[in-house]
Amino acid sequence: MAAPARNVLRDAWSQVGRVTIVPEGDTVAAPWPGALVVATGIAIGAGAWLCARLLAAIGVAPALGALVAAVGAVVLGAAIVERGLHAASERWLGARWASLVVGAIVLGRVVAIWSIAPAVWLGALVLSAAASRWAAVALQRLGDVAAPGRGRTFVVSGMGWPELAVTSIVVLALAVLVAGWAGVAIIIAAVVAAVAMGLGVQILDRELAGDSLAAIAAVIELIVLVGLAATDPAALSPFVR
Repeated sequence: MAAPARNVLRDAWSQVGRVTIVPEGDTVAAPWPGALVVATGIAIGAGAWLCARLLAAIGVAPALGALVAAVGAVVLGAAIVERGLHAASERWLGARWASLVVGAIVLGRVVAIWSIAPAVWLGALVLSAAASRWAAVALQRLGDVAAPGRGRTFVVSGMGWPELAVTSIVVLALAVLVAGWAGVAIIIAAVVAAVAMGLGVQILDRELAGDSLAAIAAVIELIVLVGLAATDPAALSPFVR
């Protein structure tokens, strides 16, 4: 017997709460969890752009808008990427380097947004957030994923090949809308990087833990932003309107 629509919506909302600022509910098996993770990435990117757009509407320089967009994405995403990156870096490199790695990635993200034409920011923020989360959930079809621990995590269960195909089509469509065939090339580069990093983590840790997936997502997000900065560079300094 099919589950009542009310229960399906509750379970889906619970999954959304695990990957966004939405308050967490009971941990349950949501329908199409990987697709929900990618969908929340799209929403987070759009929300981050809205933060920057509101500042632009009152005459603030794009540099500050890019900074607010980056911070907005971190807040809306409950800092899952950044917290996971810190935990993974601490395990791999030691506590001394973990905060430096997180700071460098966030700074790189801000500089990459500064380097993209503001007219493309909406697509860039949406695509980078969606692609990073897509990479995190897609790798879970290829490696031995650790059971999700307590708290927010990218680890999903029950993700099938049809779901992966649908999310892949969505990400590729976004890439084409944002940057044409250059966007597809950026996604291909991101896929190669994600598989290489996933294989390295699998060999090193013998599993893909939630923090490892977050670290990979952070790198993929930066790769996408840098690629878009190369295809649609800002024509003027971000510090001057």
